[in-house]
Formats: sequence, structure tokens, C-alpha cells
Amino acid sequence: MVYKTACEHGWHETKREFTEIICLIHSELSEALEELRKPGDHDLYYGENGKPEGFYIEMADCAIRILDWMGDEGREVELMDVHDIVRQCEADRVSTIAVTHLAVSRALESDRKGDADGSTFWLNVGITLIDAQLEAEGRDLTGLIIEKNLWNKQREYRHGKVF
Repeated sequence: MVYKTACEHGWHETKREFTEIICLIHSELSEALEELRKPGDHDLYYGENGKPEGFYIEMADCAIRILDWMGDEGREVELMDVHDIVRQCEADRVSTIAVTHLAVSRALESDRKGDADGSTFWLNVGITLIDAQLEAEGRDLTGLIIEKNLWNKQREYRHGKVF
């Protein structure tokens, strides 16, 4: 679903470097952190023209970036059984963002070693951490991805950006 939307909006007209994908994933995580830094409740809100925004949407955007890469590479998403571990550790949002940054960095490290399976593994860790955090807060990552993807479908070509 997200890969198809990305294709329709010009994101796969040329092959994208893995480093670019990793940087974009990191940027979504940083945007999630910025939502937490704002005073007040910024979990989920609707901005200009009804655009879904907030911490939950930025985490979904991170997952969308991962899913898009997986779709482009023909890789499978495999959520890992870490949900109970995350709940037992009572991971806070900032810790989840930090550890997800680490997993994404490990994906890049694997790619640089020529280990595509390792990259896939670490991105699966990242998306699993996001899913577990949101599930612990009573949120459905799939529903958030669908909501943001519906918004992305109506956006302009490449969202008006170069990359």
C-alpha cells in the first residue's frame, strides 16, 4: 500500500541510495522527538488542511519509510516478538526513539558490509519497536499508517520535494 503510493508520487523513478533512505528514516524519528518537546499534548492532531500530525504520525512516517524500502527491495516485514519485553521494560517514548535510531544505524552498517539480510533484520527491529511502543499506548500502527497514507495519496508529486 505505502510502496504503491510512493511509486505513484514519483519516489521510485530512479534507484535511491540506501544512505538516503536511512537519513529519511532518522529524520522521521527526529520529528517524533520534536513533537514530544512541544508543550502540551501533541500525540495526534490535525494541522493545515486536516493533515494528520503529532508523535504517533511521525512514528508512523518512520514505519512508512521502512515499509517503502522493503517494498522496493521485495523484502518481507517480520514483526518480532519483543512486545512483551518492551512492556516489561516500560520503555518510554524517548528511549524507543533512541533505540530505533540505533537499529536504523545498524541497518546502514549491515548495508555497508554488503549484508542485505542484516539491513532487513535491523529495519524489522526498528518497525517492531515502533509497533510495540504504540501498542503499549493503545494505538494501532497499521491504522496510523493507513491514515497517513490516505493523506499522502492526495499530496503533490514528490510532496514538492527533490528527495
